[in-house]
Amino acid sequence: VDIPAGGAAHRVSLLSRPAKSRMRLVCVPLADERVFREVELANPLDAPLLPGPVDVFMDGALVITSAVQAVDRGGILRFGLGEEQRVRVARNVRVKEESKGLLGGKTSIDHHVTLEAASSLGGEVEVELIDRVPVSDDKEIEINLTRCEPKGEKYDQADRDSRIRGGLRWKIKLPAGAKAKVEYEYRINLASDH
Repeated sequence: VDIPAGGAAHRVSLLSRPAKSRMRLVCVPLADERVFREVELANPLDAPLLPGPVDVFMDGALVITSAVQAVDRGGILRFGLGEEQRVRVARNVRVKEESKGLLGGKTSIDHHVTLEAASSLGGEVEVELIDRVPVSDDKEIEINLTRCEPKGEKYDQADRDSRIRGGLRWKIKLPAGAKAKVEYEYRINLASDH
């Protein structure tokens, strides 16, 4: 390939392969109640993809320029497409504390968490909600998940190479213009002088 030395960057297409993609809507309301669009692609090459920039086009228009990490052969490539403003999530927490035991020896703190999702999109979408229940290595602190509707799956974030403890994940289907709710409760028991 002959590339003119004009001082400007030039793009040279080396290879083109079709790849299956999947759009995801993800929200971690404990950190940020905004819902983000993310695309997952299976690496279509029989070789690893190196890290670098990626330009994403939709209907011929540039949507976003992002960066991707190295992806091994057969691996999954992920990159964000920004916020989806037509899907909203709200996280609300109610806390109730009481003393238990003879002479108030223990304190029990009940947390009731509600995650509410609403869509104003024209079709059905699936929203992934990720939240966390606190964990403790202290033997004097006991934490129990007491209720979860719908049932959430344990999530350790291994797919992102950044492990967490106490993670829960729900995949909620939202029909066009609909709302959905997730509720869970956990109890923290500890010595009242802790």
